[in-house]
Amino acid sequence: MQLIHFEHPDLLDKATRQEHHVAVAKRLLGQGEDISWLTLPKALEELEGMLPGASGAELEFLREHERYLHKRHKEALSHVE
Repeated sequence: MQLIHFEHPDLLDKATRQEHHVAVAKRLLGQGEDISWLTLPKALEELEGMLPGASGAELEFLREHERYLHKRHKEALSHVE
């Protein structure tokens, strides 16, 4: 079911699609027990620690990645609130 959700969510009914959106969002946000993966909040925290030592192309890359992570974080929050 997860593969269908990621590849062709339009094939799922609205309730099932929403259920999967919420489950994925909770994983990305680190909501749950025994979290052994890198969550969006933790990734943003680690990235913030890298910014002061970066310059040039590396800083540009990190800023672009930071914008992407903030976007994904906002999307994930919209599914669980």
